[in-house]
Amino acid sequence: METERLILDSTRESDKEDYFINVSHDKKVLETFICRYAETLKEAITSILLAICLLLSGCGGKTTFDGFRTSDETGFRMEYRILDKEESAEMKLTEGDQIQVHISHTTGNVDVTVGQKGEEPIYKGTEQENADFILTIPKTGCFHVSVTGHRAKGEVSFTRIPLKEE
Repeated sequence: METERLILDSTRESDKEDYFINVSHDKKVLETFICRYAETLKEAITSILLAICLLLSGCGGKTTFDGFRTSDETGFRMEYRILDKEESAEMKLTEGDQIQVHISHTTGNVDVTVGQKGEEPIYKGTEQENADFILTIPKTGCFHVSVTGHRAKGEVSFTRIPLKEE
């Protein structure tokens, strides 16, 4: 029995040495792998993070219009929390008709143009913030109403007042 025990103890000792040799070898293999591929991993992680940043920056792109707009035979109206682009409408008007113009802003301003294509506008205003006025239409035709916002928050309306025939 004593002999068997000695053999088992020595076997166990050699198993322990093999185990530590294997662990030591595995550790060296892992360190070698990390050293060899660390730069590649850093480049891959950097590339992935850069791609994510680019995708996210595209998602949060600049909003140019947040609001509502309507255009019909009675006029052209918009209310917006942000207007940072051009919006326009066509209005069929008769000589003598009038347009009631209302411009009201809490921030930013707008450029406004009213006219027939290919001709001098009947109204052109830049950096308009707040205004109320009436335009009289000089001749029958289709009029282009353009509003270009510059970080504007507010509202505009162009309401047709038909010529009263007597």
